[in-house]
Amino acid sequence: MTQLSLDDALRQRDEALERVAAKAGAEWSARATVAVLTCAFDRGTFIADDVWPFLGADTPPNPKALGPVLMMLARQKRIVATGELRPHPKRHATKTMVWRLA
Repeated sequence: MTQLSLDDALRQRDEALERVAAKAGAEWSARATVAVLTCAFDRGTFIADDVWPFLGADTPPNPKALGPVLMMLARQKRIVATGELRPHPKRHATKTMVWRLA
């Protein structure tokens, strides 16, 4: 197996994020943006899974669609990673990025 260069790995990541976002659709992404910002305002700090209750039954075809929304908000400097990693309660305590409003 050949290891990807950093540039290739980043390109593949960005392409995957674009595919997931496209399947979710612009309307869902807009609603998810509001949910992320509401969650951040309400909770102070949050992990991605904390956003789902703010969306209720409004789920995308792929739950990974929240990733592109978080990345977009981070690029716009509306949210920032705190540098803290929290154990994820549903994924065998895998460390998960903590976010807050910028």
